[in-house]
Amino acid sequence: NDLKIQLLEKRSACVDEMREISNAWHAQANLSDEEWARFRVLFHQAQLLYPARVIQKLDNAVTGIFRAKLYHNRSMQYYGRSKDDKGEEYLESAFAAEDKVMKIMPDLLDDLINHTRVDAWE
Repeated sequence: NDLKIQLLEKRSACVDEMREISNAWHAQANLSDEEWARFRVLFHQAQLLYPARVIQKLDNAVTGIFRAKLYHNRSMQYYGRSKDDKGEEYLESAFAAEDKVMKIMPDLLDDLINHTRVDAWE
């Protein structure tokens, strides 16, 4: 029982953190540097707490946000060099990555909650 209580506490903390990160993402389609760092920590902690199927969704969200940030930064670099065609290409890639994450986040949060629910353990 002690192990179950510890697992519940750790999973509950992951759900709370995911809820905050998901809300931040949906508000701006972007995460601040602090939120991004917290999301990476959440990912690493969750790997030991949740089944592989849930972790795969979490990995897809982390990868999607990383790509969105990378593509957006790259587009700004191209725009800064007056290479507008390349800037536009990377900006479109950033939007596509953001759209994928928008679809993943609600499902991911639901999965974390469902695997944290005590009634699912019985």
